[in-house]
Parts: sequence; C-alpha cells; structure tokens
Amino acid sequence: MSLRDSLLAALALKREAVEVAGVKAFVTELNAKDFIEFWEAADKQFSGDDLKNGRRVMLVARCTVDESGVRVFTDEDVTALAAGSGAVVNALFAAAARLNGLIKDDEPKNSETSPSGTSA
Repeated sequence: MSLRDSLLAALALKREAVEVAGVKAFVTELNAKDFIEFWEAADKQFSGDDLKNGRRVMLVARCTVDESGVRVFTDEDVTALAAGSGAVVNALFAAAARLNGLIKDDEPKNSETSPSGTSA
C-alpha cells in the first residue's frame, strides 16, 4: 500500500456505540471542516467560565448520531444538554473527545485539550 493510500485509509471517520441510561447511541468523529466549524461556533457562542462546558456540550450535540449516522441533536439542543444529566453528557463527551483527538485513550476522560495542544 502506498503512503497516499495509507493516509487516505487513515482519514476514514470513526464511530462507536455508547450505551447511556439504557439507550444505545452512536458517537462519530467530525471531519476536519466540521471540527473547525464546531470549535469556532463554540468560541462564538460561549466565553469565560462557560467556554469549557459549552465546548463539551456542543461537541456532544454535533457528534451524537443515530444508527444511520444522522445527528440526534441540533445546536439548539446545547442548552438542554447543559442542563441535563452530567453522567450522560460525560459518557457521550468522553467518546466524542477521544474520537476527535481531544484526549488520548490513556488520559483521564474529564480532560480537554484545544486543537493547538494547550489546555482549554
């Protein structure tokens, strides 16, 4: 396999099933364009002390999909997600953060890193 083919294969988006509160949901990796849009939207919508939690719930909203790959939540659901069960949001966030390279598999699941590698 050529280097090009190897890199193209590595670009395939990952998805994993997550069971929360007895419900099976799926969390997907964002493509590069969607990831940048997510980061910019979170920075625009949230600031100060709300930024970290805002990023968490917005990532959950954008990465949680049904079995067909269709988003379950819209950006308008971010407020409801933020007000909901921390355990459910954290379980979905842990998968979304891992799939999107915000945390490594061996890091604690409650840490968050910005795309530049600095703490958020």
